[in-house]
Amino acid sequence: MRKVFKGMSVDAGMLCIADVGYLKQHGATLEKYGDRYNIRRIINLPIGKYKITYKVRDCWVGSPEDTVEINCQSGQLLVGDPCYNFPNIVKGKDVWVEFLHEIDYGNNCNKFIHTINTGGDGGFDIRLEIVPIKE
Repeated sequence: MRKVFKGMSVDAGMLCIADVGYLKQHGATLEKYGDRYNIRRIINLPIGKYKITYKVRDCWVGSPEDTVEINCQSGQLLVGDPCYNFPNIVKGKDVWVEFLHEIDYGNNCNKFIHTINTGGDGGFDIRLEIVPIKE
């Protein structure tokens, strides 16, 4: 499956490809702005592991590209800036900052999330090729 998303809004200097369930486990609500501002795209997939090849064009740091593996346990994959999906304060805790600590500001990704450093904010085009990994 191939997807192209144009002008994805970035406000935290990064994009992510992540399992929606993983984000929700860490406090994401996905309700803050909805899809009306081009901040995220949700891709529905069968539960499983995927090889994802991406390229982001014309970022502040060039055009990052890579191939990563993502475990999609929820059946939904989010592509976009993760910051838009977290409320600021929940029960006295800043869940966005806690999540940033969990992923070491994008430097400590795992099998459920991969972050892409855009080098700054803006609107960026991302191309994806998503291939299921047979086990």
